[in-house]
Amino acid sequence: NGNRNADIGTTTAGAELWSFVAPEFFPKIKRVRDNTTTISFPGHTTGTPTPLPKDYGVDGAVTAYKGATSASIFTTMRRGGRAIYGFDVPDSNPKNPSLLWKIGCPNASNDTGCTSGFTGLGQTWSAPKVIKASGYDSGNTPVLIMGGGYDTCQDADPNTACSSSSKGNKVYLLNASTGALLKTFTTDSSVIADITVVTDSATAPVKYAYVADLGGNVYRISGATANTPIGATVPDNWTMTKIAAFGGTGIENRKFMFAPDWIEDSGTYTLLLGSGDREKPLSTYSSAAAVENRFYVLQDKPSDTNWLTSENANCGANVLCNNSLVAITTSATPTASALAAKKGWYLALTSKEQVVTNAITVFNTVTFSTHQPTPPVSGSCTTLGTARVYNLDYFNGATKVGFVRGETIAGGGLPPSPVAGMVTLDNGKTVPFIIGANPKSALEGSEPPAPPSATRPKSRVYWNIKK
Repeated sequence: NGNRNADIGTTTAGAELWSFVAPEFFPKIKRVRDNTTTISFPGHTTGTPTPLPKDYGVDGAVTAYKGATSASIFTTMRRGGRAIYGFDVPDSNPKNPSLLWKIGCPNASNDTGCTSGFTGLGQTWSAPKVIKASGYDSGNTPVLIMGGGYDTCQDADPNTACSSSSKGNKVYLLNASTGALLKTFTTDSSVIADITVVTDSATAPVKYAYVADLGGNVYRISGATANTPIGATVPDNWTMTKIAAFGGTGIENRKFMFAPDWIEDSGTYTLLLGSGDREKPLSTYSSAAAVENRFYVLQDKPSDTNWLTSENANCGANVLCNNSLVAITTSATPTASALAAKKGWYLALTSKEQVVTNAITVFNTVTFSTHQPTPPVSGSCTTLGTARVYNLDYFNGATKVGFVRGETIAGGGLPPSPVAGMVTLDNGKTVPFIIGANPKSALEGSEPPAPPSATRPKSRVYWNIKK
């Protein structure tokens, strides 16, 4: 019961209404209860009994959608499995949920028993996003959009075992009520990030969606053609176009683990995201540490049919590439003329530094955090590494007044992603906030930097679907 002080039936505020244990976790309960088998990790792989990898249950994101008479809850499993569960929780009796559907694969290592159409599903890391599309049931039935998931080939150092047949290189569209598969897109690499959805500010239905994969690529999902909004197009006719390629092999083996943030300005969409491998934060991962990671700010203009083809001379393909952007490699801020000649910018990070959170843009300030491993020192406890928070002008990468570029976060470690929104205080006043922008603590909340003027592009404080 998430109320502050109101009961739900006999369940008091803060108390448990119900719980769910996925059957995939049933065989693992005994090990947890016995508490005799230790967890294996680098430097601790032998002993009696033999250490084993950690067991996972429902370890992924949970999303929800509030309908007219009930709420729908969608759960992913992350390293716990290759399945997605949908539940219905009626308003009249929230203590009595029911299973709407389950899709996916029961086995981590093979495709036996997979739901039809989902043999390409990996570990379900991407949170299902609920969208309304007027081309599907007139927008009455919500649609889920999600990435195809994680393939454990990515755990290898380096991940040379990954190929086009690896799991998760998909984007799935589902009927949120039944779990029925509506459309599948194929990407170059696994998609574990959430899908970024661009909605019409006036009518709410989706206009475009943006996808980032573990190969350093970015895609746009559009309507019947690459340059038209989704609008009333039926999902089966939606199209996907690769708009950017920033990754490769070796030092360019950049991975996008987090969805891009977005800002709209007169039909041009600015996407903001950083590369890194949060699953390999230690300096012992030699290949991950060798990657030259970056924070990217790229522009996309779907209505311009020449936007991508004009980059062929720079990139050898109709996509944005590193040459399409202004490179920020020093403390200097790019000039307006340099920015005008390119389609965005990227900030080069220091050696072994990687972006380990999503980015969030409030007014014209983009905030994200990074991690840099610290080499172990003989005879002392290993540190948690250096964590940094960046608060930059999204337009040119300039450091905001009162901040420094890449300010060290007290305590180090892997910071959580920043969040922002509006909160109503006990005195009734509603104020904006951001958590994760303050170097004193990755968990400390504060007011976001004030906007420079009353005129600015559309930027989101938070986004939510209302029926």
